[in-house]
Amino acid sequence: MDRRARRSVRLPQHDYCAPGAYFVTICTYGRAPLLGEVMAGCVRLSEIGRISDGCWRAIPAHFPYVELYSFVVMPNHIHGILVFNDTGRGVQLNAPASSGNCLAGVGMRDRDSDGDGNR
Repeated sequence: MDRRARRSVRLPQHDYCAPGAYFVTICTYGRAPLLGEVMAGCVRLSEIGRISDGCWRAIPAHFPYVELYSFVVMPNHIHGILVFNDTGRGVQLNAPASSGNCLAGVGMRDRDSDGDGNR
């Protein structure tokens, strides 16, 4: 396994436990396209991709102080914005909302705000 030295992108004095919005990227091992495939410009999720999507959406059930903003599941990685705060709701973000494209999981804005499964 090739373990190249990576330069840390973390700010040395920043408290990463502090409330705020965090952009997260999670890659598959070796960047293998395990989560889905691109078909006609859209991502079609595999079973593992659907499980990953469900696990991401379940984060607030396990961590009530975490709010999901936007995320996208791609064939070999997941991008998402997690908001850590005290109440789990009401944080003002300056990040742009989803443009409504067809990628799986983009834009939690189309989901219900109270988490009851209704839009």
